[in-house]
Amino acid sequence: MQRRIAPLVLHDGIRNIPPEILAHIFRIAHLGGGNQPHRITETLSLVCRRFRDSCLRTPEMWSSLRHDLSLDKTRLHLLRSKDNTINIIIHDSHLEEPTRLNAAKFLELVLPHTTRWGSLDINTEDSRLNWFLSNLPIVHLPRLARIRHVETDEMYQYDSQFFYSKWNMPSLRSLDGINVMPGRIFNGSNITECKLSWVPSWDTLRRQPRRIFLMNDLTSSLDSLQSLQILDLDFQQTDVAGAPAPVAFLSNLKSLTLRFGRYITSSDALYEVMVLFYPPALDTLHITIWNHQGARACKEIFTRHETPNIFRNLKTFSLRTDHYNDWNPFFSELLRQSPLLLHLVIQVSFTSFAQDIGVVNPEHLQTITFEKCDRLFEPHITAMYKNWRGRTMRRVEVIECKCLSESFLSKWEVTLKKDNVRLLWQV
Repeated sequence: MQRRIAPLVLHDGIRNIPPEILAHIFRIAHLGGGNQPHRITETLSLVCRRFRDSCLRTPEMWSSLRHDLSLDKTRLHLLRSKDNTINIIIHDSHLEEPTRLNAAKFLELVLPHTTRWGSLDINTEDSRLNWFLSNLPIVHLPRLARIRHVETDEMYQYDSQFFYSKWNMPSLRSLDGINVMPGRIFNGSNITECKLSWVPSWDTLRRQPRRIFLMNDLTSSLDSLQSLQILDLDFQQTDVAGAPAPVAFLSNLKSLTLRFGRYITSSDALYEVMVLFYPPALDTLHITIWNHQGARACKEIFTRHETPNIFRNLKTFSLRTDHYNDWNPFFSELLRQSPLLLHLVIQVSFTSFAQDIGVVNPEHLQTITFEKCDRLFEPHITAMYKNWRGRTMRRVEVIECKCLSESFLSKWEVTLKKDNVRLLWQV
């Protein structure tokens, strides 16, 4: 091993690394700095003269500006970042009066540079953030591509006018919100990627999570995002009762991720969500269910006449759950309803798989992945392979399935090789 890696060893440490490669390494470290990338820059610049020179010659290293930087440091970062795109970050748990004033002064410094803003990241437990930002002028942000907005006061107020709703953001492509509803403020926008999560706080009087939003608010919001291609929705709690919600027609949606948390009370939550979207071009669907009621109803979804259209053009499907249903009927019906499916990923912790699942013979299926299926035994996986294997099957992946031994997988690998199918496994 030492002989093999000898040519790769830097015998003189970092001395022979070209300056441009060293700067590239520093940029990667800066980007990996989470919500405090400026600390990476400051630390590297203090190591030695060469590191400092490299940081000073790399404007991207000074492009992340947080509201809790001193005003002098903010000015210095603005100067050293030159004309590069800058990332604006306002992170604080509670914006008390002094912090609120600091944030206001910080914004006064960075507002003249709005043509350079590339992303805006706001994370606060104080919904009064809008209060002191509401008087900001209408600004033009030609480079702003991403907004991440976290509110923990559950005060999303559908169609609320967030302070950035009056800004001109022609390049905005990504919106990441927690307890935030887009409303109609992005109507006609070019957003292609949207991730929305709702995390309820606990109502101590009623001993239940507080309600976050209504489904018709969500579908009305999403229906305005006609350029949307990637949608990620994380439901910890929602309300599917009440008047029927309008259907969101998402003609350009390619990938949909749905996560259902433990506070979902309706057994029809998955069905209720899926019938609210009409995505004719959808080819990737990921579902995660941590709620037993939702999981119990999941395998019945194909009996509803409104849902099969969602699966018709799927090429990739994954399911992750810890519920102990028998999921074989669901997967078999999925393969029947999804004739174009290429990749199937199964991660179900406590499911006891049945052996008699019926022959499906999918037309295009190439890969099946079993990951952390803790009650998947040898007869189950061999039966599933036999009944689901079509002419196009090329690979089976088995990852950390406790009941499948190394001995069995080694022998099965030889058997599958005779079928021209590759087995990749990890115990």
